[in-house]
Amino acid sequence: MSSTCATGPAVICTIVAKNYLAYARTLAESFYAHHPGGRMFVLLVDQPEEHFDPAAEPFTVVMAEELGIPRFDQMVFRYSVLELSTAVKPFFLEHLFERHGLDHVIYLDPDIVCYRPLVPLLEPLRTHQIVLTPHLLDPLDDNFRPNEVDILQAGAYNLGCIGVAQGPSLLPFLRWWQRRLERDCVVDFSRGLFVDQRWIDLAPSLFSSVAIVRDPGCNVAYWNLTHRHVDVGEERTAGKPPLTFYHFSGISLDNLNAISRHQNRLTLEERPEIRPLFERYREHLLAHGHATTRTWPYSYANFDNGVLIPELARQLWRTGGAEERWPTPFVTYGEDSFFAWLNREAHPEVRSPLLVTNFALAIYRLRLDLQQAFPDILGAHRRAFVGWFVHDAARQHGLDDAFVQPLRECVLGFELARGAVERPGHPLAARRGQAAPVWGSGLPPQEEPLVGRPSLSRRVYYGIRNPLRRLGLHTAAKRILGIKRATWLLESMVLDVAEPPAPIRAIEPIVNALTAPPAVALPEPGVNIVGYFGQPTGVGEVSRIVAAALVDRGVPLARVDVSAGLDAVTAPYDSTLLCVNADMTPNVRDALGAGVFHGRRAIGFWHWETEQFPRAWRNRFSMVNEVWVASDFVRRALAPLSPVPVLTMRLPITVCPSPDVTRADFGLPGGRFLWLFTFDMRSSIERKNPLAVIEAYRRAFGASRAAHLVIKVNHLDEYPEAAARLRAEVEAVGGTLISRTLDRRDIAALYAVCDGYVSLHRSEGFGLTMAEAMALGKPVVATGYSGNLEFMSRENSYLVGYRLTTIEQAIGSYYRAGDVWAEPDVGEAADLMAMVVSDPAEAACRGARAAAEIRAQLAPDVIAHAVADRLDVLRRAARDS
Repeated sequence: MSSTCATGPAVICTIVAKNYLAYARTLAESFYAHHPGGRMFVLLVDQPEEHFDPAAEPFTVVMAEELGIPRFDQMVFRYSVLELSTAVKPFFLEHLFERHGLDHVIYLDPDIVCYRPLVPLLEPLRTHQIVLTPHLLDPLDDNFRPNEVDILQAGAYNLGCIGVAQGPSLLPFLRWWQRRLERDCVVDFSRGLFVDQRWIDLAPSLFSSVAIVRDPGCNVAYWNLTHRHVDVGEERTAGKPPLTFYHFSGISLDNLNAISRHQNRLTLEERPEIRPLFERYREHLLAHGHATTRTWPYSYANFDNGVLIPELARQLWRTGGAEERWPTPFVTYGEDSFFAWLNREAHPEVRSPLLVTNFALAIYRLRLDLQQAFPDILGAHRRAFVGWFVHDAARQHGLDDAFVQPLRECVLGFELARGAVERPGHPLAARRGQAAPVWGSGLPPQEEPLVGRPSLSRRVYYGIRNPLRRLGLHTAAKRILGIKRATWLLESMVLDVAEPPAPIRAIEPIVNALTAPPAVALPEPGVNIVGYFGQPTGVGEVSRIVAAALVDRGVPLARVDVSAGLDAVTAPYDSTLLCVNADMTPNVRDALGAGVFHGRRAIGFWHWETEQFPRAWRNRFSMVNEVWVASDFVRRALAPLSPVPVLTMRLPITVCPSPDVTRADFGLPGGRFLWLFTFDMRSSIERKNPLAVIEAYRRAFGASRAAHLVIKVNHLDEYPEAAARLRAEVEAVGGTLISRTLDRRDIAALYAVCDGYVSLHRSEGFGLTMAEAMALGKPVVATGYSGNLEFMSRENSYLVGYRLTTIEQAIGSYYRAGDVWAEPDVGEAADLMAMVVSDPAEAACRGARAAAEIRAQLAPDVIAHAVADRLDVLRRAARDS
């Protein structure tokens, strides 16, 4: 065996798309901490597109195009971003050896952190050319996931780590690996393939210079954590091996307790000794810009016309000779492009006015449930399948409307030919995500046979549909709701015993459709904003600030104040924005009546504060065409349950203090640093957590006169027991409690006269008060969890660590037992509050950065532009349908 020479400075590399750049930066930081003279290379399987400067990164960036991979543009189209990132690995390694004269390279996945020098990997590279780490060192003898079958499917070795060194086996190994990954680096368990990993199972038998590292401190991750009780401290612990590097595969920064989204064996509650590892990792990711980088788009995600490429389209192109027929798959120009073929009739020999495209047929072949529901899509069930595709395919498969529109146009032509469409505003002029039925009202009834045992929801649907059909109501119901929405609505009516929706309310859209007069034209473009304009609450404030932003932009607007009388409600415009939460949506719709919604798109602007949206409220989605939420945190809670689109639409922030208002006007002392916290008792004192704010202030300042705490609270007298305790706690630290109602300008003035803002909330849907304080340039100390991370980062504020806790008892109708939220670290909060006061220069710097970022991201004109653009998209979709 030829000796290698891995004696110089350690060299590592990783591969990312630009949305993973924060992970690579965090890996680099940890690597250089233990190898200050080391080198790191990062391969970008993407394009910077002015999002970042590669030369400014703490590592050498290599562009994937530099590797000289034959027909690289085809490889990019062939693979998903995960598959591509693994397929280029051996090409990248060879490139590094050729261009940089290295004697060794260790590849590490970007979601790895080094805690000690990589000696367990470097040592075997002295005598071997290939170093691998196995997934498991011990059996998995329980019923959790992943199990040993899962590991067999993924491969014996985890390719998040592989070391290679110069020697006679190196180039033959890399070239062998390259040939396999050029076309077969896919996730396809039916063929025994899992990206690059399964191929490496062959390496120890095909190549003689392979070392397998069994060090329990290397490549620790969710798949082996049950066996790895490693030392995670600075000092060695007797009986525990040191942790060399941890692989944070599948981590969710919003739910650290789960450890990884790919496992169900352990939680951080069961392994509390490693919680600091996860919390620090989240802090480092956020400090390295994760909140921003994760939003950067993948450059190879779209056809050249901007349409998102479905993963199924990539699979179709790499099979059946498609690569040879369409060698430039990104190109959409021309009748014979791959894109045109996807939208072309799959069986031109079938003479039918209804289109089943090659792409629609591919989805059909992929899904057994569709094959059972529509056994004959070339004949008897063609109309039924096309109806499903037009209504549900985009949502279920994440498709761009470009793949649905050709079928929708044929449906409309089919109905026009049969005389079923007689007026503008007919339900066939469907918007994306809404029903587009394909049965004309004059067509004879036709039962669609089902093969095998249908799903419960479909049995519920057919059990109720057939009686409606006999009564002549089936077509009208389906036109309003569509098959899937009707099924979902009826299922929720039958199955949700925890909180059954009112049947009259659920059926209301059907009744309105049958009794309302035909609309001759759509209302004028504009927005009817429904909200609690007259109430001093957070929900009321949303309606006010959204309305103000749209007015400033010149968007036609009508206000409907549901906190006032509703005797003479006018809703002249084509979009109705319901700035009321999901629980109140049925009541508000009932109070307003059907006229406010007839012929208009209804959009719910909903707020929520925990990670799980109540399943008992699923029927609320049937009352709107789309849902907007203020943060991705809320969107992740709602989207899994929603049959309609859920979009993040941030709130506009504007703060205009009353002029000439001073501290004395609020009875506040001069010469001290004023800390402010504001909240509403109706928003749950447990969630807002003011007692934690008081305790943090006590720990930070005690009896010192350097600072003063101000708490502004609304609706305090409605909760006398909590009010008494809050007053006593504020008094005990010598603070000021303001409970009188202030108008918006006076509230803004209160922000202005205070010096810093603190919120130790357990959860927030958005965090409006924090954003407003930041807009004025105030340093903000806040829990680093939930919706406020939409605009807060380590660079522009002071984020407090936390641990996730389970809500033990229900709190009102919003926060249920079993939900989780954050328990902020009060001690850390106290340290940060003291830091702000003791280092005013740094606090001012972060405050200035906060104000600039709020202006750039959440200024009223920015949000109004986003709202207007979205409404225009919906109008164009309706017009083009």
